[in-house]
Amino acid sequence: MYSEYYTFGGVTLRLTGETPWQPSDICQPFRTEGGAADHTIHVTVTDSLPQPPENAAHQYGTYRWREGKRFCLMRNYGDRYAACAIRESDATEVRLSAMYRDTLSARVILESAGLFDLLADHGMLILHRARASCSPGQAARGRAPRRSCGGNMPVRRSSTATGR
Repeated sequence: MYSEYYTFGGVTLRLTGETPWQPSDICQPFRTEGGAADHTIHVTVTDSLPQPPENAAHQYGTYRWREGKRFCLMRNYGDRYAACAIRESDATEVRLSAMYRDTLSARVILESAGLFDLLADHGMLILHRARASCSPGQAARGRAPRRSCGGNMPVRRSSTATGR
């Protein structure tokens, strides 16, 4: 069994799995030594991935749905690469298509687990560089829109319950 720990803003994640994965330079600053984990992510490389239900919220190959208390996130990256994360309470099961076997890395596992949703569920506000379109021809990049793009816009925290 392989195992690594990563801490993001005080939230410690333990990655486990039977298939070895490569280190990721981008994740290295967040790697920590063992200890108590707030959340465990177990990864499996398999040919058996669930299919999202027809009523799943979806956009650009990403599907989100709930099965009781379980939150499911599925990402299809074309015919060969797919990832499914099933999260319940303090554990996430990540299933990756067999094509990931040779390219598996900590970054792939964390992204497939829905890292931003997971950290938001732990109460962290996640900010990242994005483009906010205000009106045709105007955009604010990497910062909040100016007043001319909509005035004082409230910050809205995404919810995994609604998928928005």
